Amino acid sequence: MDLRLLSYFLAVFDAGSISAAARELHIGQPSLSRQIRNLERSLGISLFTVGPKASATPSAIAFAPIARDLMARAVQAEATIKSMDHNEAIRLTIAGPPTTVADVIAPFIAQSGAQGLLANIREVLPNAIYRELAQYRADLVIGSSPPPAHLEYIVVGYSPIWAQLPDDKKSVHKKEITLAEVAQYPLAIVDDNHNVRRVFDQAIAEAGLSVQIAFET
Repeated sequence: MDLRLLSYFLAVFDAGSISAAARELHIGQPSLSRQIRNLERSLGISLFTVGPKASATPSAIAFAPIARDLMARAVQAEATIKSMDHNEAIRLTIAGPPTTVADVIAPFIAQSGAQGLLANIREVLPNAIYRELAQYRADLVIGSSPPPAHLEYIVVGYSPIWAQLPDDKKSVHKKEITLAEVAQYPLAIVDDNHNVRRVFDQAIAEAGLSVQIAFET
């Protein structure tokens, strides 16, 4: 598939009209229209309605994320090939939840220095972390829950769940507290976009306890 035609399609799709896209691309409107028609013929679908507005068809709306994915993979492939051609180490993109990025990934990159393998970091909510691989936005991810069955993984560490209490609570000086003790207090806790919340909720349910959620973050 001609990547140039894909870039023209995305320009029109994002600009909302062929005329606006032509101005942004600095090419003539008739020429851009011909390129869009060439793409439509190669795909066998209609991407835009006929007229000055050239509204996106349902097929175009469905095709847009596919086109973006193809363009992103082409850019990634080109960068990889150039690195190999110059005998450079392949640089990787890693994704992780914000806390994992701050506590695990960032210190590793700082220790590795400028010549490390990790060139880019993406912060993603835990419930969306494995989509970064499926959509080719990252080469590897660090998640806080097991991945889907078709993905290979290794466990790189374990992290406890921390309970922070006001100074006036009798449990404040303990190194560990039980779930039953935690359940006695109103809780400020992350929402269920975070795996730690789902793990906590499951543990509470399995213990036959209930908790009062004061607010979620």
